[in-house]
Amino acid sequence: MRAIKQHLSRCQMFIWLLIISAVFTSRPVAGDTPTGLYVLIPPGKHIPDEVFTNKAVTGVVLRGDWQVIAPQRNTLDIYYYLQQIKRAEQSGKAVSLVINNGGVNTPEWVLNTVADTLSFKNNNKFHDSFGQNISIPQYWDAQLLHEKKRLLSLLGEALAEQKALKLVSVQCANATTDDWNIPVESSNASQWQEAGYSDELMLKTCIALLDHAANAFPEQSLRMAIGRVPRALSSKPDYLATAIADYGRQHYPDRFFLQRHNLSVRTPLPSESVSLHGWQLVYDAYPQNAAQMLWPAVDTDSCRLNARKTPCDAKTTLQRVVDISQQYGFRYVEVYMADLLEHSLSAVFTGWAEHFTSPSRLPLTQRGGSGNKAKRMADNGPVIKRGVAHKPVRQSIESNLHQKDSGVYGAWNNPADPLIL
Repeated sequence: MRAIKQHLSRCQMFIWLLIISAVFTSRPVAGDTPTGLYVLIPPGKHIPDEVFTNKAVTGVVLRGDWQVIAPQRNTLDIYYYLQQIKRAEQSGKAVSLVINNGGVNTPEWVLNTVADTLSFKNNNKFHDSFGQNISIPQYWDAQLLHEKKRLLSLLGEALAEQKALKLVSVQCANATTDDWNIPVESSNASQWQEAGYSDELMLKTCIALLDHAANAFPEQSLRMAIGRVPRALSSKPDYLATAIADYGRQHYPDRFFLQRHNLSVRTPLPSESVSLHGWQLVYDAYPQNAAQMLWPAVDTDSCRLNARKTPCDAKTTLQRVVDISQQYGFRYVEVYMADLLEHSLSAVFTGWAEHFTSPSRLPLTQRGGSGNKAKRMADNGPVIKRGVAHKPVRQSIESNLHQKDSGVYGAWNNPADPLIL
């Protein structure tokens, strides 16, 4: 009888081990981020079926503003995100979550608790607040950090178990969007200095938010847009972003992605440049690097994606951006829905998507002695020509758009876009 009991006990233990093993092996692997093209969905908009059925699309970027989903402290409206994430899962697409928090996207009930603010003039001509003086809470304000952490915790409790959710945005130095933005010039640098700004204080702030996001979303990768600190504020413009990158790689390997949000024809080419300037950190982050397109290629009136050089052709401009992105070996690229829904650009997106099956970056060019032209390394591939004028070809996107508003471009609070009445 004793032998039988021992045998049954061993069997029960074996069964429990099998159950525990099944639970852990069935959980998604942290940092298992699908590579490819992610479509920027205008905030709060229903994702068109054309996006889900497009084979070139890996995932979607769902976006929103803190003050919209949490107009009051004890209110968090995430129904839209749950609904769209479920649709993405059913379609086999991944999801990247961007809740724009901090800067101008801080709820009134949070602003009422912060100690002090900073002000600057918005010089971005593509924002509806262009030319206006804007006040934002100090990035390192203790109450702001407390509430941003609380937001991450609440979002994690509600969304972290969604299988399709693969990426979550972390923002620590953002003024008008989720993009890195420290709006300092010589004219307003003194107020930042008097407020106590230092690279070390900002580093501490960014690390605190990164750590909190990692705990709130243990199965997701973390994405952060990075950039430089203006020289009017720091003698080492790349120190802060470099330190954040080093910390992220050390503590969250395979989970932490660095990206820039201004991929365009002006992005320096590794095959033609010794220094990539602000893009160097993203290049060095390979294979945990990514980018977001600066602007839709279909906006051929502003030609913003083509460095505002007119005339420009949407297909040619987009192809040049594709060629540039391939040299960096980006893990994923965030693209505009207006471009994806333009049928004349379908072949470009199809070819771009195929590149992500085995992304690789090109080495930086090597230069010879004084007076010699730049020499590319043998395996760099063809040189990409830039600055070529193209015949104007007006791309019509009106028939593909479900709603005629500035959100079709996916930009945050844009003025009336040139193609939209």
